[in-house]
Amino acid sequence: MDRKKINDELDDRLLEKLYDIIRYVNPVAKSTNEKVSEFIINASEVHCFSIMHSKEVCNNCISMRALNENKIIMKFEYSNGKLYLITAVPEAQNNRVLELIRDVTEEHLLENIDGLSDELIIEKIMKLNKEIITDSLTGLYNRRFLDERMPFEIAKAVSNKLPISVVMTDIDFFKVVNDTHGHVVGDQVLKEFSNLLMVAVRDDKDWVVRYGGEEFLIFLHAIDRSNLLKRVEKIREMIESHVFCKEEQALRLTASFGVYTQDVSDNLEVGKAMHFIQFADMALYIAKNNGRNRTEFY
Repeated sequence: MDRKKINDELDDRLLEKLYDIIRYVNPVAKSTNEKVSEFIINASEVHCFSIMHSKEVCNNCISMRALNENKIIMKFEYSNGKLYLITAVPEAQNNRVLELIRDVTEEHLLENIDGLSDELIIEKIMKLNKEIITDSLTGLYNRRFLDERMPFEIAKAVSNKLPISVVMTDIDFFKVVNDTHGHVVGDQVLKEFSNLLMVAVRDDKDWVVRYGGEEFLIFLHAIDRSNLLKRVEKIREMIESHVFCKEEQALRLTASFGVYTQDVSDNLEVGKAMHFIQFADMALYIAKNNGRNRTEFY
């Protein structure tokens, strides 16, 4: 046996002692490979998130983030009374991630959980994970969530032959609000605007991201073009009729919307996820040029 093979086998055996589960993950498809090496076999699961007894994709997908940022990322998860530390190690050249999972229940790595009920521990970990992917001002998802989630949504749509749509929107003349009334009022406007968007989407299928400043992205799953236009126009009209900062200023504002939708097919490249955003942003630019307070399709 040559030296390289001996070293590889020693590394594998060391990893086996350090971690309870070692597996390769495809972060886009959320799938796992059963065999990592001659010595290391992971628990066979259809989806990577199934190992934590979950039926839903993780909102805080560190494997997708590890691949995007090409760096090692860690997080805690809690399942069946046990605390786990998960480490995601990217292999960019193979477009996959090595996940190292260790039971750390007895290692006291997470502060202030001794004596807490399972429900409170889960709540604490969910809060920590949520803070990473949430915009602190509006409570919406942030760009990190978008980068992690969008490729998976496209892959799922391709698999199920369902359309997906991206809507870019921003508040018309928002700079005037900040310049005239100050940033405190501007922040309140952003919060109320975000709440209106959240009320308008379906909790189980859609999500909203604060893309930057006063610009927001809405992801809509499995909705045809005619119903999509009705949905976006309803949001636009709801914003137009809303009184912002009623107690302080009573502001009337409008928003413009750019929409891109596609009936996906097997030949759609999941790696082209950002094209959806680019096209929706171009449609938003058209809406702005055509007078604002309107919806335009790319």
